[in-house]
Formats: sequence, structure tokens, C-alpha cells
Amino acid sequence: MKYFYCALLSVLLILPSHVYANQYWATYSKNLEKEQKHLEKLPYIEPFVKEYLQSRIYMAQSLCSITTQRQPNDTTALQTLQNILTLCRNSDAINTTKNAINDSHRFVKITSNDILIIHTELILAAFFNELKKDPGNKPFMYKSSNDILAQCTSYHDLTASIRWHEIMQQEAYLKQRENIKSAIQILTNSRLDDNDTIGLQVLSLIQKYEKGFKPDYTFTPSRTAQGIITYQIQIPHCFDYKKAIDEITKIREAIVTEKNSQILGEIQSIAQSYITPVQEEIKKQDKLIATMKSTDGVAIENEESYTAFVTYFKSQSINLSHYARLNELYCKLMILQKPAVDYIARNKHIYDLASQLHAYAQSCGAYIKPAVSDIISVIDILKAFIYIDCPDKNNVSATATLNALHSIKIQLQELSAQKNEMLNVSLCNRDVSMNIETLEKGIALFNSHNFAKEALNRYSSVINQAIDEAQKEYGSPLVQKIVSMRSVIPFVKQFDIQRIMNEYSSKQYLLRKLRADSATLLQRIQSYQKKGIRIQDYQKAKELDEKIKALQPLYTINAGKYSINQNNIIIIDKQCAAMLARMRKNNYSLSSVEYTIEK
Repeated sequence: MKYFYCALLSVLLILPSHVYANQYWATYSKNLEKEQKHLEKLPYIEPFVKEYLQSRIYMAQSLCSITTQRQPNDTTALQTLQNILTLCRNSDAINTTKNAINDSHRFVKITSNDILIIHTELILAAFFNELKKDPGNKPFMYKSSNDILAQCTSYHDLTASIRWHEIMQQEAYLKQRENIKSAIQILTNSRLDDNDTIGLQVLSLIQKYEKGFKPDYTFTPSRTAQGIITYQIQIPHCFDYKKAIDEITKIREAIVTEKNSQILGEIQSIAQSYITPVQEEIKKQDKLIATMKSTDGVAIENEESYTAFVTYFKSQSINLSHYARLNELYCKLMILQKPAVDYIARNKHIYDLASQLHAYAQSCGAYIKPAVSDIISVIDILKAFIYIDCPDKNNVSATATLNALHSIKIQLQELSAQKNEMLNVSLCNRDVSMNIETLEKGIALFNSHNFAKEALNRYSSVINQAIDEAQKEYGSPLVQKIVSMRSVIPFVKQFDIQRIMNEYSSKQYLLRKLRADSATLLQRIQSYQKKGIRIQDYQKAKELDEKIKALQPLYTINAGKYSINQNNIIIIDKQCAAMLARMRKNNYSLSSVEYTIEK
């Protein structure tokens, strides 16, 4: 009889009236109550089975109550949906989005297609976010498009748009590239063309700087008047600019080849390692010159040569600093990576929006017909998003998403072609989710009762200990007691055979219920899906069914050379006692022989 009701439900829940579904759940609940009363008369059924039945009764009563109440008018849901679809193509709303976008970019060229995609993303995301707060659609009932838009406060949050994120990443990249380019142009007082040859253009400027270094030359000492004490300042050696260029070039090539931004700072460090020692030496000589000039009758013989050297050094050091800076900017330009678009995440986002739109459309039943063309138009906007900058390597992901969108469009068209039957999507999903909840409770109850497992483990420990003692000595007290009692059970703590058997029978009963309820649920889900109803927890129901199939009420463990479980406790216990008796007898015979030999 119960299979008849389960099969009937898959048909009744999609009929034009809620009455039949209500009758089914009412009858199902009464049958479970009768079953529960019957189990109370069976002493070997544990309370956890009744607890599972009670959860099923509560589920049936809840679904009966839900189906008794009329669901929100599907025409109201349709009106809400039409308002949302209107907002997706409303010119004023689109201009609001456009203005918000235009305030956030400078380098990226935003197309009208981009604006429409971003606007559609924001409208749908804001609507579904609000809807999650109240799945009953109450926040939008009897409200105009403008009222709905005002309520969807997250609509103004551009971060809800994947396309906007992609544009902002491109904006940041182009801004950084422009800043590097501008810095190079200011440093070199030149103009760069921003194209594929910009790297070669900068290398050409670097080569010009290399040629701009002055060659070393010798400074001749100045003449001084006779009768004056002369002193020569030590003129430092200027750095080897050719060696500095070689070191910077080597680092530059390593950075560009390895795309290693971590060693960018080494370029300036190399330049300073050549410049700083000479600067320090000049400071020392400047102090000495100041001291000499404060002493009367002392002249600096090579002061003019020293001054000429300082001028030469400043020119060389400025050139080397600029050269290092130019190399640093070149490296930044060459290792700057154009942001990669996460096409898989983008396509998942597109599918999520389309599937949520599809699910809401399903809740309208066959009343959806007037809005189908508008829904398909919105899905086409999402479809256009797939093609933006889509590379060949993305064909698999793009094709899968396109196929999914095409499937949604076909289902919408089929839904609009049906007669005005109230395909109660929310009730079907509620039915599935509540069934899953009770199945999960049943699995938890099954797994939480392990008295038999623990008792058999203790039995195994005791018999193994007795066997070990029997092998080592003849007069083991434990072995003597077991042999005397002809049973191991009295020496196992908390070993209640009746409780073990009751738990085993109860687990068998519960497992039969779980498997039947799970199989019926999957059949019902398949029936819903054939009617075009999308069940959100379908995958979860399948996983639970696999878990239930894996459950086993029988627990087996080794007891000496035997295997013991709930079904053979008495038999195995006698065999274990007999085995110990034989081992004890053999030990006695060996002991007697040993005693005789010793004597």
C-alpha cells in the first residue's frame, strides 16, 4: 500500500489542485502513526526506530499543512518577474548604471554591450539576493519596477558584476602601464608610441644613455705662485661606468627573462654601489680643502683640477642614476602582465544567474507564457557575455555553458506551451528537502547506536587474552573459569545478549525503512524532472542514497580463530569455550610429562 501512495504522490503534486497532495500526506501520516503504534507492541524494537518514524510523521504533517494553504498567486510571481525583466531593458536604469561605470574608468573603452551586460548582472544579482531573504516572494508582491529597484539596494554595488571586475582589472593594468610610459618619457624627454614595439623603443633609449657617458681623462695640476706653501688634494678615481653598465644589463636581462620583480631593487643598488664610495671620498677632500683655505700661506696646487673632477663626477653619477632608473622602468614595463580572465568562473556566474532566473520562472507555472520571450532576451544578453574576449582554449567551458543556456530556453518554451497547471516548484523542492532532512536523521540514528559493536569488541579482547594465557601457562584463573562456566560471556563486561539482538533487529528495521524512503524519494525527483521541474537537492539525494546503501547492521570481528557477530554469538561462544578446554587439557598433559622427566 505504501508504494502505491509514493507512486501516486509524483503525479498528485503537479496536478492543478493542492487537494490531492494534501490528501496524500494526510494518509501517509496516518499510516505511519499506525505503524508506530504497532512497533510499540514489539519488545525487541529500540526507541530510535520510533524516533525516526516520528520525524517522518512530522514531515508528512508539515507538508500536509503546506499543501492545505494556497501558495502565493502565480500571476503575482509573474508580475514580479515581468517587472524585473522590464528593469533589465529600462533606459533610465541603464543610464544610471552607465554613469556609475563611467565614473570608475579612464583607460578602458566601455562598449554599449558591456554596459548592458553589467546592468543585467546587477539587476538579477540584486533581485535574487533580496529574494533569498524571503523565498516566499513577499518582499516584491504588488510592487512596481521602480519600487523593486529602490528595495534592491545592492543594485548600486558594481562589485556584484563579474564583467565590471574584469574591466577594472584591465583598467588597473593600463593605468600602471601608462604611468611607467609617462615616467620613461619624462626621464628621457622623448615620446613613446604605445604599441608592440614599445619595449624596443625603450631599449634604444637605454643604448643612447650608454653612449652618453664621458670617457675618463687626466687632470693636470694648476700652477701656483712662488714663496707659497703648496698642497695637493687627492683626486678620487671615478667609478668604472662600463663595469656598472655590464652589471645593470645582466640584472635587467635576468629580471625580464625570469619575470622576477623581487630583484628590481638591485638595479638602483648597483648604481649606488659605484656612486656612493666616490661621493664619500669627495666629502673628505672637501673638508680638507676647507681646512687648508683657513690656513694663511697655504695654497692648493691642484684645486682647479679637483673642481673639474667633481663636475665630471656629478655628470657621470647623474647619468648612471638615470640609466639605472630607465632600466628599472623598462623591467617593470616588460614584466607587467595583462590580467587573465577567469573564464570558468565567468561562465559559472552566467549559468548561476540563468538557472536562478529559470527556477523563478518555473514557480510561475504555465502562467509564464507572456514573459518567456523577455526571459530569453535576458538569457541572450548573458550568452553575449560568454563571447567577450573568449579565446580558443575556452571552447570546452564556453560550449558547456552555451548548451546549458540552450537547454534552459527549451525548457522555458516547453513550460509556456503547457496548459495552466500549477507546477508547484517550491512545494516539490520543499518535499525533497524535508525528505532529505529525515533521511539524514535516520542515518545519524543508525550510526549512533553501537552497543553490539562495543560489546563484541570487548568479547574479542577477553577471548584473545584467555587464549594468550592458555598458551603460556596451565593454571590461568581466567581460562579455568571460562572452561568451568563453558562460556566467555560471563567474563565480558556489559555483554547483554538481549540488548545486542534488540539493537540488531532495530537497525535492520530502520535500514529497510531508510532504503525504501530513499528509493521512493529518487523516483519522485525523477518524476519532477520529467515535468521540467528543477530540484536543487537532487545531487544531495543521490549521495544520501549511496550512503544508505553502504550501511550494514551486522558487525563481525575475530574471536580467536572464529568470526563472531550478532547472529552467531551463542554458537561461537560455545566453540571458544571448548577451544580453551582443549588447550588447557593439552597444557596439563605437557606439564605432567615435564614433571615426570624432571622427577
